[in-house]
Amino acid sequence: PWGKIPAVTFADGFTLYESRAICKYLAVKYSFPLLPPASDIEATALFDQAQSVEMLYFAEPAGRIGFEKFAKKFMGLPADDGVVSEALKSVEVFFDVAEGILSKQECMAGKEFSLVDIYYIPLIQRLFACGYGDVVVSRKAVSAWWNRCMARPAIQRMLAADKEAAAGR
Repeated sequence: PWGKIPAVTFADGFTLYESRAICKYLAVKYSFPLLPPASDIEATALFDQAQSVEMLYFAEPAGRIGFEKFAKKFMGLPADDGVVSEALKSVEVFFDVAEGILSKQECMAGKEFSLVDIYYIPLIQRLFACGYGDVVVSRKAVSAWWNRCMARPAIQRMLAADKEAAAGR
């Protein structure tokens, strides 16, 4: 309805839009162990908190960088360096806070890898593609978290599939 993707319509006609809603639906429907159990209200609260943090403090400024430095390039438009500079400041502040959080816990929502960690992957990959990977790797705990995420077998399979698709196979 917002004229954007992602959106998905299932065989039974059920339609869902917004990537986080789609991810949560699929995790529950197919029993992927990426959400805390509903019976663990503290873990669920931490998941909800971490998801809000990702949406409010990371996705928005990182998305602006990706749009300015990546999407506009494909449109033949120049990047607005002022927008990039302001967004980069916000991303730097975000990762400064995340460094403190990740120095005390393994993953963004606590001890266990979850959908919240997955939500970061596309935009962090875009930051690397735009030449801003140093905001991740320059922070010890953030870099270690990122390396753990990227080392997961499912993420490795996804990256391999992306490479094959890009190569036209």
